[in-house]
Amino acid sequence: RGGGCPASDLAIRQAIGYAVDRTEYLNKVEGGVGTVATNMELPAFFFYKKIDLPVKKDLAAAEKALADGGWEDTNGNGIVDKDIDNDGDQDEAIIDFCTTTKPTRFTKLTLLVAELKKIGIAGIVDPVPGSGVLFAPLVDAPEGTKCNLARGSFDVALHAFGIPSIEPSGYDSYHSSQTEANGGGNDQFVNIPKLDKLLEAVKTSVDVPVQKKLMYKVQDVMTENVVTIPLHYWLDITLVSNNVSGYIPHQAWGPIWNSYELDVTSN
Repeated sequence: RGGGCPASDLAIRQAIGYAVDRTEYLNKVEGGVGTVATNMELPAFFFYKKIDLPVKKDLAAAEKALADGGWEDTNGNGIVDKDIDNDGDQDEAIIDFCTTTKPTRFTKLTLLVAELKKIGIAGIVDPVPGSGVLFAPLVDAPEGTKCNLARGSFDVALHAFGIPSIEPSGYDSYHSSQTEANGGGNDQFVNIPKLDKLLEAVKTSVDVPVQKKLMYKVQDVMTENVVTIPLHYWLDITLVSNNVSGYIPHQAWGPIWNSYELDVTSN
């Protein structure tokens, strides 16, 4: 949400990343259904890189990230602070966690906020309707709409999304030019020059081995800057009629990727 937002500071994002407990959320909130994720890309993709992130919380590492980043409780109120935008005023680590009204998301954020409080970050869980608010496009979200991805009116947003294509890019989602106002999907207003250059190189390349190497670097930069904090991969459940033959599931390409091989018979 612009200048003065704690989540715009790398140390805060690192601390949040260390405070999440992917294993606990999966087992206690999702009932063990799904898979822990430490990367935004799918394992089925040819350019997927295994990212070594903790799957359980590490509050000691979170506290160290805050201290190394210059965050400290200067007034003794239990909340760390820092002059983020160099305006002479201390900005307190009070973060608005926006999400939908889905109970599992609210529960995960409640668990996370409880842990963040222990290290001096104050979190507010802010559930809003998905349709019409969180996911509303720019034209349907008046300026001032709170917790809207298109407007960037959030500190941290927890939501799920699908990957419709296996093309190795991410350009539309993370290049600094691709905000919704410009027709893209960069709702986080990511602006990292090094990432921009890599995404531009991927977008213009037709060489698969080169794409793979570039995408490895993209994933490294994304991780180093904590652009996102992946939690879980959801499982797709597809029901197929006994009258259909030739169906082969694919983790990345969807249920009808081999539609030319499908046969349908009638009883």
